[in-house]
Amino acid sequence: MEANCMLQVEFFARKRSGSALIAVIMVTTFVSFVIAGFLRMADQQLKDSNKTFFYNACLDLAESGVEDAIWAINADDYSGWSTNGTDYWKKIIHFNLDGAQSVRVRVVMTNLATTPLITSEGFVSLAGNDSVAKQIQVELDPRSKFPNGLTAKDTITFSGGNAEVDAYDSNIVTLAGNRMDEGTVATVSALNDAVNIANASIFGFIATGGSSPDIGPNGKVYGQDRVTEVEVHNNSAYFVDTNRITNDFSANFDDVPAPPTGGSALPGTNTTIGDPTGSTIEYYRVTDLRIGNSDTLNIVGPVVLVVEDDAVVKGKIVIGQVAGSLEMYVGGNLDVTGSGMVNVPAISSNSPKPNKILVYGTASSGSGQTFKLAGNGSLAAGIYAPNAEVQLKGGGSSGEMFGAVVAEDIKINGNYAFHYDVRMREITDERSYRMSSWRELTKGSDRYDFLAYF
Repeated sequence: MEANCMLQVEFFARKRSGSALIAVIMVTTFVSFVIAGFLRMADQQLKDSNKTFFYNACLDLAESGVEDAIWAINADDYSGWSTNGTDYWKKIIHFNLDGAQSVRVRVVMTNLATTPLITSEGFVSLAGNDSVAKQIQVELDPRSKFPNGLTAKDTITFSGGNAEVDAYDSNIVTLAGNRMDEGTVATVSALNDAVNIANASIFGFIATGGSSPDIGPNGKVYGQDRVTEVEVHNNSAYFVDTNRITNDFSANFDDVPAPPTGGSALPGTNTTIGDPTGSTIEYYRVTDLRIGNSDTLNIVGPVVLVVEDDAVVKGKIVIGQVAGSLEMYVGGNLDVTGSGMVNVPAISSNSPKPNKILVYGTASSGSGQTFKLAGNGSLAAGIYAPNAEVQLKGGGSSGEMFGAVVAEDIKINGNYAFHYDVRMREITDERSYRMSSWRELTKGSDRYDFLAYF
């Protein structure tokens, strides 16, 4: 009996031990499955993460190819590019990317004679015959020479009285009611006080490369939505609209080469030049230009005038409003006083056309070139002198200019009124391009076939 009881106890003990072992095995098996699943998921996430990383890297690679292409177009330097006479293409393989078997960029440039189109692909080959690629396509447009009213490399300073800046559209016939809040004052400088408007009134925007403008107690920066508060009620709480001040402005200031040698000598400075039909451009070249107090140079057709050194205008340069126009390239200093450059519409209440006078400073950086424009009348012109100091001074205590100015430094004295013609944006530099559109080619039907070039 006692032995039988002991056998039963041992049996139940073994049974319990076996059940516990089975439970441990089951738990261990379950945990193993969970860990295996977690490891598989972690491995997949790692692979996905790596692929995402390489996809982003491919996008960066493709954009580097676009930058290389834009540089080649703007510099007119296609060294290292293959061409068939119209299109250009290039493969770049000198990249080092950890974890990648091989890396390459393929770039193709087409439509260079019109609106350049750049297609670029970043490609990365991975282990296990896997690969990732990204394609982007960018369209370029010529840069505007005059995207703003007043644009400087360094400083823009208003001093003296209460200067005004606004904008208008010269395609609108009359000036009445033709006032726009787009009179932008801009500098790429990040130095403090690069823009000092004192008590000037900016009916538009201020943009800098990183600094804050210095605005006097009566200085104004505002738009159409604040006209009543500022101009009618003179409420100082509305004088400065901070939404119209930015500090991330950037711009290119390409030097302007003078036209190549050639051109006739001027027949005089008190005469009439130009083809009145407008069908022929007349070219003139002088070492120095001196237009005396009693001289009037009438320009009745399209004229290009190259002044290798200094230009002094004390008399008049009068632009005929039917077919007259002047492109003037100045290598030295420019000093315009008296009645100066006369470019006024036949009806004084109509909108001036500043694109009829374009003055370019061709001096190099550090030359100390100076453009001084002062006079009793209104000046309508575009001035592009990226290495010059441009001084706008009114006759007596006032003055007025219609058009746009690009310079190294700009100084405006007196109660000057500056009116930016928004149509000046349409004057472009065919040697300098900017990106006008960007898109990623993701659909199969959009994917670019590089095999025609590589």
